[in-house]
Amino acid sequence: VGASASSDSGLAANGQHLAFVNAVLASQGDVIFDQRGKLSSQADLHIEAARVTATTDADQTVAAGGALVVSKADGASTLGESLGAGGALTLSGQRVEQGGVIDIESGKLTVQGTGQGGRNDTVVFAQGSTTSVKGRVRQVSETLTVASHGGTIRAQADAGQIRVEGVLDASAPVMPTGTAGSSGTAADAGTIALK
Repeated sequence: VGASASSDSGLAANGQHLAFVNAVLASQGDVIFDQRGKLSSQADLHIEAARVTATTDADQTVAAGGALVVSKADGASTLGESLGAGGALTLSGQRVEQGGVIDIESGKLTVQGTGQGGRNDTVVFAQGSTTSVKGRVRQVSETLTVASHGGTIRAQADAGQIRVEGVLDASAPVMPTGTAGSSGTAADAGTIALK
C-alpha cells in the first residue's frame, strides 16, 4: 500500500492515528484494515485498490474532511480470500463515494456523509460497485462445515441524499444439502439500513 500526503502526519499512542491534509492510498491488491485505528484527512481522501477489506480484529475509521472516494485501481487484482469474520470499518466524510469493492465477511460497515456544499448526493454507492458484508461457507474439517452470518451495512446522509446504483449485500449463505455437518439451513442474514 502506498500513501502520499501533502502535510504533517501524527501518530497516537492508543492505536494507529494518521492525519494528512490530502491523502491517497493506492494498491494493486487489497487495502486491509487490521486492529484498532483511525486514518483522517483534513480534505479529500482516496482509496484505490482491487478490494478494501478487514480482519476479524479490525475496528478502524477512515475520515475525510472533504470527499472520501473508494475506487477500483486500474489493473488491480485480489484473491478474494476471507481474512476473518466480523471486522468493523467506518467511512466518513462530507461526501462519501463508494465506486470500488468493499468486502468484509460478516462485517460491520458504517458509511456517513455530513453533506458537501453544492452537492445533493452525500453518500453514493456507484454503478458497478460492490459493498459486501455477506457471510461465507467454510469447511472446517472433513466432518464439519460452518457458515458465518450476514453482517451490517449502515449508511447515513446528514444532509442530502443516499444514492444506490451498485450492489449492497448482507446475505447469509445456505449450507448445501449433503455437506458434512450441515442440514441445508442458512445462517442469519444481516441488515442494510439507509437513512
